[in-house]
Amino acid sequence: MAGSAPSNSSAELSSLFGEMQQNTFQFGLFSIFSLGVFAGLIAPTEDTIHQRIFLGLGIFAVVLCAWTLSRWNMTAGTLTLVGGALLLCWVAVLQIGLPWLICLCVLPCGLLMLMLGPRAALICAATLTLFALTFPENLLPASGELRLVAVLLLWSVLGLIHQALQPIVQAAEWAWTTYERGQELVVRMGETQAELQKALADTQHVNLQLTRMNALADGLRQIAEDARSVKQQFVTNVSHELRTPLNMIIGFSEVIVNQPHTYGEKLPPALLADLDVILRNSRHLSDLIDDVLDLSQIEASQMALTREHVQIGDIVTAAVTAIQGLFTSKGLYLRTEIECDLPPVFCDQTRIREVILNLLSNAGRFMNSGGAVVRVKRRSSEIVVSIHDTGPGIAAADAARLFQPFQQVDGSVRRRYGGSGLGLAISKSFVELHDGRIWLESTPGDGSTFCFTLPIEPPQPLISNAARWLGEDWTLESRIRSNRAVAAQMRPRMVVFDPQGPLLRLLRRYLANCDVVAVAHIDELRAAVAATPTHAVLVNTFGHALERELGALQHADALPNNPPILLCSMPGS
Repeated sequence: MAGSAPSNSSAELSSLFGEMQQNTFQFGLFSIFSLGVFAGLIAPTEDTIHQRIFLGLGIFAVVLCAWTLSRWNMTAGTLTLVGGALLLCWVAVLQIGLPWLICLCVLPCGLLMLMLGPRAALICAATLTLFALTFPENLLPASGELRLVAVLLLWSVLGLIHQALQPIVQAAEWAWTTYERGQELVVRMGETQAELQKALADTQHVNLQLTRMNALADGLRQIAEDARSVKQQFVTNVSHELRTPLNMIIGFSEVIVNQPHTYGEKLPPALLADLDVILRNSRHLSDLIDDVLDLSQIEASQMALTREHVQIGDIVTAAVTAIQGLFTSKGLYLRTEIECDLPPVFCDQTRIREVILNLLSNAGRFMNSGGAVVRVKRRSSEIVVSIHDTGPGIAAADAARLFQPFQQVDGSVRRRYGGSGLGLAISKSFVELHDGRIWLESTPGDGSTFCFTLPIEPPQPLISNAARWLGEDWTLESRIRSNRAVAAQMRPRMVVFDPQGPLLRLLRRYLANCDVVAVAHIDELRAAVAATPTHAVLVNTFGHALERELGALQHADALPNNPPILLCSMPGS
């Protein structure tokens, strides 16, 4: 469409110029014929009647020839008319005796300028000037003054015509340049429109894909929510079922170990030692259940904190006092460096004490010599607590997963150090519930430093109403145009695995509102399902040996996103 516009416009413009040239030529014919007739009618005497008849016939012949040639070639017709008019002027001056007729040479020269341009007119004017000034009087019976007047009139008229045509030519050039530029813009607009149509089609396709992905994500999110709910319920039920018999085991074990005389005779030492092992492992199992419950409550956003303004130094001192026995038993030192005049911290002292105990317990278990230093200092509007130990250190690759549940540096079955791998994960959650952060600074062979921060004052609560979305400089601006975004209409999508095609033809005939995609083998099936979310996969098993393909589809992750696979036996026509 864009390519045909310039050719049509050029043809129209050429037709317009041709029409203007034709009108100018016809006006020239009429003018020369009229002036010739007028010159013949005003002959001075009746003796020149024959010359006037000859002049009239000559004018008629010149006009007729010029008109005939213009039907074939406009340039040839113009040259014939101009040459014949000049010849008739010279004959009229020579035969009829009207010298002033040489002034009529202006008309053919002006017509030549209008029809063929200034170059041809200048050549003609120069030739006429040369003839007028050099012809002898017997060939051109006119006085010198009349000849000079004719030459001046000729050049003056040509100059006036040139000056009159100059702005017209400039306007025509400007119009033509503007026209060409407009045609380029039309072509560019057509190309841009085609690109825009492609972009809109791509956008609509992407929107459709996004809608399908959102629908798939909603389904997966619901599955994840259901799984998390089931997990929380399972953890709660299991912990409840385990805690009752475990408490009985711990209670009876404590009674037997602490008060063996309750059971009468003195119990054997080996039995008491075994009961002490049972008591110790039962308490460890109880602590593990508590950690799992805490982690489950944190993930479910059900962990309640009892916050109050407390001195962080008192919490650190209490934790160090509680863990001192572990360090003393292994011959390790444990020192504290608490900055003076620390402000109270708004926190849950029980949870923060548990964080410090977890970090000190890990440091004591992983050290065989040296010790640990607990430092507390203020930095801006927060308190920084750091625990540096002289242990073996932790590599950067292992440090990235330490704060994840059930993750340890040595995760093998025969690991040297104990622990469940929940302490750091729970500590991280407790610190983040206080709007703080926890991190590790360690170099293998040079010890480790665990740091966490606590804000001195609690953060400002968020505005709970809709005004939290409004700023001071916010103004309401109504939409002044309708939304022209391409609306994606999501249709169900089915992938059909049918080599012969009867099932595909039926589905496309009766399911007009469903996208049906055909594949020929199992690799194309996987690619089609991976490219776009699919609602179902239909496999036609009639008359096909698909044992290998069906066996590949029976695996749990045979296809991306696990769409339902429907098998049917559809015979051909």
